[in-house]
Amino acid sequence: ITCDTIVHMGRHTSSIFSMGTPSSSGYCFSITTPVRTVEFEASTEKERDFWIAHLEESIQQIKFNDIEKKKEDLIHQRESTKSHNLQIWENSVLPKWDKINLSPEMSHLWKQGLPPKIREKLWPWRIGNGMYITQDLFGIFQNRAKEFEANELIIEQQISNELKNNQNNN
Repeated sequence: ITCDTIVHMGRHTSSIFSMGTPSSSGYCFSITTPVRTVEFEASTEKERDFWIAHLEESIQQIKFNDIEKKKEDLIHQRESTKSHNLQIWENSVLPKWDKINLSPEMSHLWKQGLPPKIREKLWPWRIGNGMYITQDLFGIFQNRAKEFEANELIIEQQISNELKNNQNNN
């Protein structure tokens, strides 16, 4: 069997389909992997092209499934790491927070990100509240900031209107 045109395809193994000219008994093609080669023969060019297209589609589906599986594995691994880190924070770090220094292991754990449940406990300890701002005082400052933002928008609008009036008068 003589095959003279090569179409490369791949997965983990670099599968190759070889398409060729008609042989004495039909149209040939082969699937070649690093492990083995399988020769196929079709009775017509149309049949050969059909099987090659079908096999190409199958390999693409396998590749897609492999990618999806890898994504799922990565998500599972991340979730597992998050769960494991949460347990470390809750059982090993927070109970001994006053005695823990920033060791390389602790620094690595910190850089992986704080779980939200831990963040709400740890940030006040880490940052502190040197100004002793209570929830009530924080609320007062927050309301003042909102009023300031509203007044700032009003002033910007008034300036914009005044500039338009000056341009129209000139």
